[in-house]
Amino acid sequence: MTKITILGGAGFIGSHLIKGLVKSDYQVSVLDIAPCPIFLNDLNHNIEWTIGSILDPKVVRKVLAGSSKVIHLASSAIPSGNQIQTMLDMGNDISGLTNIIRMMSEEGVSQILFSSSGGTVYGDHQYLPLDEVHPTDPKVAYGVAKLTSEKYLLMQEYTNPNVIAKIARISNPYGYKANFSKAQGLIPVVIKKMLDGESIEIWGDGTNVRDYLYIDDLINGLIKYLEYDGNEKIMNLGSGQGYSVNEILGFIESFLRIPCHMNYLPSRDFDVKKNILSIEKAKGCLGWNPQVDIYAGIEKTVNEMKVNLKRL
Repeated sequence: MTKITILGGAGFIGSHLIKGLVKSDYQVSVLDIAPCPIFLNDLNHNIEWTIGSILDPKVVRKVLAGSSKVIHLASSAIPSGNQIQTMLDMGNDISGLTNIIRMMSEEGVSQILFSSSGGTVYGDHQYLPLDEVHPTDPKVAYGVAKLTSEKYLLMQEYTNPNVIAKIARISNPYGYKANFSKAQGLIPVVIKKMLDGESIEIWGDGTNVRDYLYIDDLINGLIKYLEYDGNEKIMNLGSGQGYSVNEILGFIESFLRIPCHMNYLPSRDFDVKKNILSIEKAKGCLGWNPQVDIYAGIEKTVNEMKVNLKRL
């Protein structure tokens, strides 16, 4: 059984990716600062879970031993984090990458798939949809941190030719998760607030457009990219469709049949107006195409959250 190492497996994407890899008959080695989530316990026979940091080279070497490839999801920076703190965290991310690359070389692991941010690295659009050669001019520190990690990884091909880097620029993933009390991202946050009877704070007039990708489609795309043996180093993974905040709120309202109480706040200069990813490269190279449209995805998420929130 082929072994894959995931760095940062306890979060939303990581936990779903573990389930997807195990379903695809991979053995998974995970490194995270958090313990294995309870809802993954039934997969324990296919998971090796290590609690630790990518800043510790000995721990990184341990989890890489025997692996064929690495998926790097760990990050000190978060999308909604303080701008100054995010820039400080970037130093830890690069130090961690240095450890990962060095330990990959020592353990003979040649390939790393890095989770980047298609929602922030491009900045304001010059054209739509945004393809992989669109200029990158991030307006937030999180985008700068992700882009810096991208450049660092791609640089390794000149200094360490045995390391093959792949970069997945992911749009805005959403969907169900086991711990809905810590909902993140517009769609799950709005659903939870509406179910709790709370008002929704919206920055600006709600016309900003984003690309939303259902989690099952993202996991399918990541696994296909992991298994891809071509030469493309950067690929967007999104839906290729854009929806405004107001449209998303309307969709959720229609499924919940609860009025949404909005509180519109002044717009923020660093929020881009539109972000829609071109996924033509992923379609052509990976044979991948999202299967869950926004309506079905929100309905699935609403139904799952309604059931799980009753258990909290």
